[in-house]
Amino acid sequence: MTSFNGAHIRLGSTEMLIVSVRPRILDDHYECELIRIAFEVRYRVPVVVMAQDEDGQPRFRGRPKHVAALRSVKVASLPWSRFQPGG
Repeated sequence: MTSFNGAHIRLGSTEMLIVSVRPRILDDHYECELIRIAFEVRYRVPVVVMAQDEDGQPRFRGRPKHVAALRSVKVASLPWSRFQPGG
């Protein structure tokens, strides 16, 4: 697994990892689900995959309740960091 940009957060009682990907990956349902499942297995928390469009608007894929919760969060306010393999 390569390094990636992500944000490990807690919204209410739910812990989750947001993984930032390129828009083309988010648009490919199969590839996006493979990434989401692989990261859930590795990090043992629910994962939401996120990409931003040309205007900086975020789009999310993941479990519906997690995606809905993220719609009220400003992406810039999330604690983004670079995750390294094995980290």
